[in-house]
Amino acid sequence: SISEIVSAEPERKPVWAEDAVSVWSLTLAGEINSSLSYYQNQQNGASIRRVFLSGRGARIKGLANKLQDSLELPVMVLLPFEGISIPAKHEKIKSTAQDFAVSAALALRGLEV
Repeated sequence: SISEIVSAEPERKPVWAEDAVSVWSLTLAGEINSSLSYYQNQQNGASIRRVFLSGRGARIKGLANKLQDSLELPVMVLLPFEGISIPAKHEKIKSTAQDFAVSAALALRGLEV
């Protein structure tokens, strides 16, 4: 299941997980390429230097590397709590930090209503 892949516990990783990630990463890379091409067409050929991976997919082991190979661009996993001190009692949140990228960005920027 996808939850087994996302949790990526090596001792319980299903045999087919790596193949599933490979196939899915190719599909995802195609979608990202389409979006990047659209952006470049709208921005007069703007240069794209890197791609940031966030959300739950960023926790899938090997996905960033597979996307980087397919896109031929650096793919970096976004770490939204980098540089933010987390109290010891909330340290566990760091393992799911990518899930909070939008929330952290809005909190840092300030949300105007």
